[in-house]
Amino acid sequence: MGKLAAYPAVWLDLRKVGPFLGITTRPGGLKSERHSYLQKLYDLHPDPSGAYVDIILAVEAVSCPLFLPADKLPTLGKVIAHLEAAGAKYEYVLADRTGAPGSPEGVVAMLSDIWEGHSDRHAGGPLCVPVSQESAEAAFSVAVTLVQLFSKGAVRPRSRT
Repeated sequence: MGKLAAYPAVWLDLRKVGPFLGITTRPGGLKSERHSYLQKLYDLHPDPSGAYVDIILAVEAVSCPLFLPADKLPTLGKVIAHLEAAGAKYEYVLADRTGAPGSPEGVVAMLSDIWEGHSDRHAGGPLCVPVSQESAEAAFSVAVTLVQLFSKGAVRPRSRT
């Protein structure tokens, strides 16, 4: 039985969100080239920092082609900067109080949270703090949401009406 079998709640969540992350599930384990972050996160000896790196890469893999298609070295930081600068050019499928398409500000906040929460990505500085298990698990939850939103086109160029 796989290492994740000790976490039945995780297995149930993976059945729901796995397809959005390119993960196919089968009884007894996971089948994917891209599930290293799950092993790092929920293994018997977890590696929250390593999982966090892979979680950021998963969000970049979906967001960079959408928002920075011509950038030769796209990063999550550049996606955030682009959406902050050009946010008015995008809409979010959740409507605002008037019924108009919403602003992507909440999505940008989620992107910023996981980007800034990756506290050990620059070694040697006073702000280099090890990523906690709790933080990595929260980043995973946010990343699943972001990957689903971007994969479904929930943030898109504002329609001209």
